[in-house]
Amino acid sequence: MDTRVPPVPMDPATAAKFRRRRQDPEDVEGLVARVLSRAHYVLPDPPAAVDARLSALLPHDCVDRLSRLPDVLLANIVSRIPIKEAARTAALSRHWRGLWRSAPLVLVDSQILPQGTEVTRADARRITSAVSGVFAAHPGPFGCVHLTSSCMEDFHGLLTTWLQILAVKGIQELVLVNRPWPLDLVLPATFLSMTTLTRLYLGFWKFPDTAGVPRTTCFPNLRELGLCTLMMESKDLDFMLDRSPVLETLCIQGNLSNLRLRLVSQSIRCVQFINSSCQEIAVVHAPCLERLIQSGGWTRDGVCTKTKVKIGHAPKLHLFGYLVAGDHVLEVDNAVIKAGIKASPSTMVSSVRILALEVCFGVRNDVKMILTVLRCVPNVETLHIMSGETDQPLGKLNLKLWNEFGPIECICSRIKLLGFHDFRGDRSELAFLKFFVGSALVLKQTPLQTLVPTAALPAAAAAMDILGPIGPIDTKMAMEIQRQGVLARLLSCIHYILPDPPVSAAARLSALPSHDAVDRVSRLPDALLGDIVSRLPVKDAARTAALSRRWRGVWRSAPLVLVDADLLPVESTAGARADARRVTSAVSRVLAAHPGPFRCFHLTSSYLEEFHGPLTRWFELLVANGIQDLVLVSRRWPLNIVLPAAFLDMATLTRLYLGLWKFPDTAGLPRAASFPNLLELGLCGIFMESKDLDYILDRSPVLETLYVEANLFKLRLRLVSQSLRCVLLIGCFFEEIFVVDAPRLERLILSEASTPDGSCTKLKIGHAPKLNLLGCLELDPGTQLLEVGNTVIKGRTRVSPSSMVPSVRILALEVRFGVRNDAKMIPSVLRCFPDVETLHIKSGDTDQSTGKLNLKFWHESGTIECIRSSIKLLVLHDFRGDRSELAFLRYFFESALVLKEVVILVGASFTSMEEVDSKVASLRSMKRASEASSVLVTCCSDPDGGYIRSIKRGSNFSLRDPFANYQKRKGQKNHATGI
Repeated sequence: MDTRVPPVPMDPATAAKFRRRRQDPEDVEGLVARVLSRAHYVLPDPPAAVDARLSALLPHDCVDRLSRLPDVLLANIVSRIPIKEAARTAALSRHWRGLWRSAPLVLVDSQILPQGTEVTRADARRITSAVSGVFAAHPGPFGCVHLTSSCMEDFHGLLTTWLQILAVKGIQELVLVNRPWPLDLVLPATFLSMTTLTRLYLGFWKFPDTAGVPRTTCFPNLRELGLCTLMMESKDLDFMLDRSPVLETLCIQGNLSNLRLRLVSQSIRCVQFINSSCQEIAVVHAPCLERLIQSGGWTRDGVCTKTKVKIGHAPKLHLFGYLVAGDHVLEVDNAVIKAGIKASPSTMVSSVRILALEVCFGVRNDVKMILTVLRCVPNVETLHIMSGETDQPLGKLNLKLWNEFGPIECICSRIKLLGFHDFRGDRSELAFLKFFVGSALVLKQTPLQTLVPTAALPAAAAAMDILGPIGPIDTKMAMEIQRQGVLARLLSCIHYILPDPPVSAAARLSALPSHDAVDRVSRLPDALLGDIVSRLPVKDAARTAALSRRWRGVWRSAPLVLVDADLLPVESTAGARADARRVTSAVSRVLAAHPGPFRCFHLTSSYLEEFHGPLTRWFELLVANGIQDLVLVSRRWPLNIVLPAAFLDMATLTRLYLGLWKFPDTAGLPRAASFPNLLELGLCGIFMESKDLDYILDRSPVLETLYVEANLFKLRLRLVSQSLRCVLLIGCFFEEIFVVDAPRLERLILSEASTPDGSCTKLKIGHAPKLNLLGCLELDPGTQLLEVGNTVIKGRTRVSPSSMVPSVRILALEVRFGVRNDAKMIPSVLRCFPDVETLHIKSGDTDQSTGKLNLKFWHESGTIECIRSSIKLLVLHDFRGDRSELAFLRYFFESALVLKEVVILVGASFTSMEEVDSKVASLRSMKRASEASSVLVTCCSDPDGGYIRSIKRGSNFSLRDPFANYQKRKGQKNHATGI
């Protein structure tokens, strides 16, 4: 239906008023016509259709079957045709004479004029007269009245009479829109007595003063309320809501005042603000609210008013938006959501499934707000983003910046549909889309809606070609995203930690010096030859059969070592699907040709979603041939391929690494399944539940090393093992890590812990008498919680012998020295480890500093036994030269009696080592408790920045301290009294 309203001419007095303000009346008329059109757009459709025809006669039939219908049905039909035709039905026959008067009245005043007629002021007067005639002629009841075509300033007294009649006749649905001059025409308060109303829409009125209205006024049946371009105050809105106990839908469109909405309602389900200015929307208590929609806005005197949106109790809130990054301030449970704030369970709205945001991708602060807001709605499944335009871009945002923001739980594991509106092909938009598609594990579809000028369409099309179609991601965009995106980095991390295969691609089978033609290799014993062949790439190993009769059976008799990456052409990128298919075919042939046993099988270069059947058959062969070392990593897409449960039958395994699989359901698997020989287990990027992790640990009685990286669901780890020596959890999302009984556990390493939903990871240490190395513990109470011997360690916790772990000699902590609550945790945590000899502290960054901590703060913490009498080495990672860091170092030097060395590893904020030396120069002349102590200022020796990402380093027991990752500057010496 076309809701456009032509300009309504002003009366001479109003036109003169605007001319005095130096405004052109015609321009104002055009503006008001657009506003009026928007108001008509949101009005509900009337039940009477303009094009309804009262006829049931077929061309060849003259029998009047319509009149034979029951009166109730005929009355319902009459109510659905325009008022003029409905009234005229009385002239059809005696049977029709009383139908219109007995049916509930449906009056739509715009249908009184001929269709397509523009309403002039003279027409409006004729409409007004006709409406009065209809009200007088119909005895009631009144079902529906829509008055949108009358200029009511000429008939204000008559309007009061109409409203009284409507109240008496039990009106149920009322739509009342002024025409619209003057804009401040006061709506008669008579409408407040219409207790039978179920739907009410008001437009272009000044709301009556509610101060003197009786408190007993009520709308006990009102379910839908629309307020369009009204002049009203917040108290008037509160008045209407407080007196509408069953109201379900509230629509406010184009309001002319800056309102404050306070929602306390047991019934309301949907609230919409359209093109409106609102100072605050506070959802205080709305247990039935399902939709909160805000779209558009307007400015007053050229200043954009920011709207505060406060979400309190709304447990059913399912749909929320549009939130505009620069125009809205979001507050959840009394916490204002700002860019960079850490989300916690109290600041989350977990019920929201559909979210809409408006973002200017050229404005950095807007972009930061996307990530913060998304962390507050962890269960969103559908995300709509409207790309806003700005005249003041603050730099292009590339993919690297998005990746630095870290994982967002709802993107990684919840969002199935992304709707991107007003796509312009900007580089910042493309970077976001690449980040999103590279991170979203359950994404199904990403429609792009482009609203661009015709001249810009070729550029937009070219930009969309870069992304390619989104769905089963195996096209151009997949190549690009995999090359640059999050998933590519995840794959790189997984391959980085995988154990080295026993074969070398650079191995050469030759023992002939240049001057010697004697074949000495062939004279070696068969057992030694078999061992040599096992260290060659499988292609070269199989080809040895062609060397001579002596070599013919060596490869088939030696234990098979197969690394599928060695089957790729040397120039291959290891990512092309065609190459991967050839690799898969070659693997099948190798497994069929070799009689076993199978020693080592590394499968990392096949797209196994296309070969799930062959994979199951491979597993059967591996089981039958006693596989010992298995590395199995899926190739990108899809991420939720279920790993065949046949691998659980591999009782001969000593080492198992799995990457990017969905773990099979263990509920119905035999309890007898076991890994009696498994010593090393790595789980990288696995879809699995806590019960699956418990299943495999319970069935690995000799397991010594457990490595978990980048798990894709929140887990609970419960360690009960008589054999485990080393546990590494890298980039993981854990709800709880509980060391229940691990008598041989020596190393527990946590690095780059992930809490995408803002929750806290609890680390509980029970029986672990050999635990020698522990870290890196984050001393952020909102991120990680330490519990020792049933005592939760908090700032200023009094530590008792039962809450100490005296076995730990190497401890690593991460502390934000600028956050007082983090710093308070240091003394309490250190008192739990009284015999620590080496302490690593990583200085964390923060945007929320809570004050600099001076030397007095540390003195007031009291004596810390391990600092005083056991710590010999302190390594401070990512040193920034902050006063709080220097105060801690001074305290440490003053207290540490047996300290031998302090190593300061500089962070990226320094431009030169001279700048670092100037920062720590104050330590040169200070008095130290240990005169033999020295200071080394240097840089980290590898790009990982001291993180333990590799199991090769963390589980290497010949390396005493895997956290130590530094070297001296050339020509630098340690000095006992200075730097």
